[in-house]
Amino acid sequence: MTCVAQSDSEWHDEPAPRNWRHARDDDNVIFLRDARPRAVSMDDANDEAFSLADDFRYLADKWIAETAHISVTADAAMHPSYQRIIGLGVRVLPYIFAEMETSPRRWFWALRYITGENPASPEIAGNVQKIAAAWREWGLSRGWVH
Repeated sequence: MTCVAQSDSEWHDEPAPRNWRHARDDDNVIFLRDARPRAVSMDDANDEAFSLADDFRYLADKWIAETAHISVTADAAMHPSYQRIIGLGVRVLPYIFAEMETSPRRWFWALRYITGENPASPEIAGNVQKIAAAWREWGLSRGWVH
């Protein structure tokens, strides 16, 4: 079965991905990423790397879009998508560090909760670039940053 899917503001036909749901829109079947929690199956174990990257990207994009107007980090960190990213644990650290290369945003909260550590000294509090550099060094020393 093929579906109408949006990618980079361009519409095209492609096979329906796993864990997506569909909605009818006149003559089209539109597949939407299913954000509901789902049971884990053996298929997930086989597709774990792809699935994890896909899940992280979806959750991060949703979180960024839905919290862009929130100025308080603690409020943005309570968003369900951010909490689900934290719940994915250490497996998402490479994706978070990759995100931080282009925009540190508010990933420090997730890093502290996932790792249980905080390499940023009190002297650099509030300096996003220095905190990002401290986390990058921490990630490099532990093999999470490539």
